[in-house]
Amino acid sequence: MSKSDKIKSLEFYAYLCQKVGSEEIVKSRRLIYTIGDIAMDNNYPRISSGSKGEGLNFKGSDTDVMFIEPDFRVYQSMSDVIDRWGVALLMDTDETPPCFTYLHILPKYGVPFLFTEQLREQKNGKMLLSSELFKIHRLRHLVLTKPMLNNIHGPCISDDLEENDIAYCIKCEKWISQAQPWINRPRTEWPPPDLISQIISLGVLFVPIGCKGSVNEMFEWRISFSVAEKMLIFSFCHTQLLCYALLKILLKEIIEKLPGLKGLLCSYFLKTLMFWISEELDPSVWRPDNIIPCFMACLQKLLYCVEYSTLLHYFVPNNNLFYSRFDISNKRKLVGLLRNLYQQGIQCFSSSVTLHDYPISSCNMRRQLSLKTILAQETIHLFSFGRAKGNIDRLMKNILHHSKSCLSRSIFNLFFADAHHFVSKRTSIHCSPTNKQYYYNYKHYLSQLLIGVNSDAISGWLLLATFFYSHKHYPEALMITDHVISKYTDKTIPVPVETSYNIVVFHELHNNVMELMKHEKTINIVKTLTNLDINLDSKSLAVLPELQQDVQDPFMVYSCKPMTYFIRFLSYYYLENVDSCKDAYMRLLQEYLNTVSYLKNRQSHSVRMAKMFQLFDTILFTGISAQMIGELESAKYFFRLIAIHDVYNCTSAASRLSNLI
Repeated sequence: MSKSDKIKSLEFYAYLCQKVGSEEIVKSRRLIYTIGDIAMDNNYPRISSGSKGEGLNFKGSDTDVMFIEPDFRVYQSMSDVIDRWGVALLMDTDETPPCFTYLHILPKYGVPFLFTEQLREQKNGKMLLSSELFKIHRLRHLVLTKPMLNNIHGPCISDDLEENDIAYCIKCEKWISQAQPWINRPRTEWPPPDLISQIISLGVLFVPIGCKGSVNEMFEWRISFSVAEKMLIFSFCHTQLLCYALLKILLKEIIEKLPGLKGLLCSYFLKTLMFWISEELDPSVWRPDNIIPCFMACLQKLLYCVEYSTLLHYFVPNNNLFYSRFDISNKRKLVGLLRNLYQQGIQCFSSSVTLHDYPISSCNMRRQLSLKTILAQETIHLFSFGRAKGNIDRLMKNILHHSKSCLSRSIFNLFFADAHHFVSKRTSIHCSPTNKQYYYNYKHYLSQLLIGVNSDAISGWLLLATFFYSHKHYPEALMITDHVISKYTDKTIPVPVETSYNIVVFHELHNNVMELMKHEKTINIVKTLTNLDINLDSKSLAVLPELQQDVQDPFMVYSCKPMTYFIRFLSYYYLENVDSCKDAYMRLLQEYLNTVSYLKNRQSHSVRMAKMFQLFDTILFTGISAQMIGELESAKYFFRLIAIHDVYNCTSAASRLSNLI
């Protein structure tokens, strides 16, 4: 390889580090998502995957999250069954395609739960857990708290744009026999023996999807090696990871843009391809000054696999992922495209969105957002996808024992503060004011909520205002809502980034503020620019008495802005300040009109959906307010408006309406 070729590779490597992420940024992204997995509710252990979980972030990067069902366990044989709780499931691969299995329910090892009985089907005299019914059941429950996730996409529950996926899976603690040959098969130096040992100790997962076209598709479960694959990706050197990113960009921004080629390939195929290449090549070839030849080798391997319709599953090679994948027409078209791209070399990316400005940009590198700014964006996005629901003790233990860097401590502290939004009452504190226990509990709960104000810009303060209101401290509640409103009205501060229903919208103003704050700690940037939802249930520390009918489902979600005006209305109402009470009511009405107007002019479907659910909150609060001040016809109108669209009966609108008629 000539010196000029090495220089060209080094320039391309530097360019990719800027566009896709440097080694430091990738490691920090992975750390953020790993901490997020630790911080999530321990009832459902969580695994982040997808591009973001792998440390990548470019146009089209997705967020995939897997939740492990805690009450199910899969076993390979009856001799392995040792648990006497939950639902024991036995693998049966005798009549299934490679990488798929039936899951037999063994009722004598734990009585199946009620919803399990709704998910099982009889086949050949055996009781099977249906993958299809399992997904439908999870979708019905998930849509109550995350209405943006309303579609079934493969084994996942997804949003309309398929950018955020959630998969509920079941675990087998042992490495399965079908993948046993992977452990000792001939290879170069990758993956190393210690990584192999670590991988097989973690077992495998099962996701709810059958083999497409199989007559028993709804009974089959796919064997998933997602945990192992994530560990293998994490073991890549940065040059390997960038080659993997290049393949994904090539797929999303070039191949899938051509008619007839969308859906023929997927990211999983590219990941499998990278594993085989990495196993075959000497690790020393993956160098920054050799990145162009490395990528061209990857592209050549992809062309070969498509041309011969052969891409073997990395862990179970008797499963050919490309078997019957292509017909003559689309295969010819795809092979022709890949050959053309290979002949162009790195210039094949000239038509991509992410890399179109190479080599111009490599010669005159644009100003890059600071590391802190990028990490703040990633953390805000992570917050939008999951919250630390009450895992205070576990978070404290991790902060003390596993926070080895300033960044990890900052992220843990954010989740620690957020966990205090979800603390429930231990005992009722509604007793005589002279009771010492009342004051002890009051101060204890107040201290919990004060910690919670450190998670974001607004929602923690609103929970505190709600707490004061529920204890009839109306002036204090109003004082806090004044502070919250200032966040929305001060033109020098951007409205905090909305993270409602998994939607994160960054504007240029937010990026500018992040840059201005780049000398601040990451935790301060995130707190300044994040606006989380308010999550309530009937046992929450801060529940408005007027919403007791609406918070029976765990952690009902409310938007901050309409909640702010509603708390002000209620506080003024009980202070008998008629003018201010009417003014707060009019502000709720104006918020309703503003949101309706916004929805009419906004084209983005995802943002429209987020605003739609904010509109539901506004209408409900306005209807309750109208009823309290005697505007009964208006109250009927607003309750009827919600009841028509509330197909899952998530709100009290229908019952409130029936009481007024």
